[in-house]
Amino acid sequence: MNRIIEKFDTLTESERRVCNYIVQNMHEVETININELADKSLTSKTVVITMSRSLGFQDSRI
Repeated sequence: MNRIIEKFDTLTESERRVCNYIVQNMHEVETININELADKSLTSKTVVITMSRSLGFQDSRI
């Protein structure tokens, strides 16, 4: 959560959409995969992966 807060202003609009979804649905996000997160945040798998890397994660574990 701290990474999202620290980097939020540097993210693209689509990446922010993913972050907002994560913050608003923290319990659900723990159980869904990247494709589902992309669908639910109205973005793409590529955006989720790019956002994850922008936040400093090596893999897609947010």
